[in-house]
Amino acid sequence: MRRGDDVIYQAALFDGRRLGHPDFLIKVDRPSELGEWSYQVWDTKLARSAKGSAVLQLCFYTDLLAELQGTQPEFMYLALGGQRGVEGLVPSSRLRGLLSTRQSGVRASRCEP
Repeated sequence: MRRGDDVIYQAALFDGRRLGHPDFLIKVDRPSELGEWSYQVWDTKLARSAKGSAVLQLCFYTDLLAELQGTQPEFMYLALGGQRGVEGLVPSSRLRGLLSTRQSGVRASRCEP
């Protein structure tokens, strides 16, 4: 990431306690602690529609990436199987709150911006 590679496949994102492996990190022209660029998460699924678990996984990767690069990605992407193509989703800056809500027994059903 610090080199500024355009595409990173199967990146290992680790913040000292959490580990994630998004399918792709795609470089965008948005400043971060890395330099004049930052990254957005792209993940792939064979499913023809987005499932809640896939969106939550994207939120997790995006939250982890935001910590490591020092800026929240503007979007995250889910490439689906079939003809639906790529769905762009706005990342949640409240992932920690959603996860803590889920752990406290309240059902969190959406990852909101």
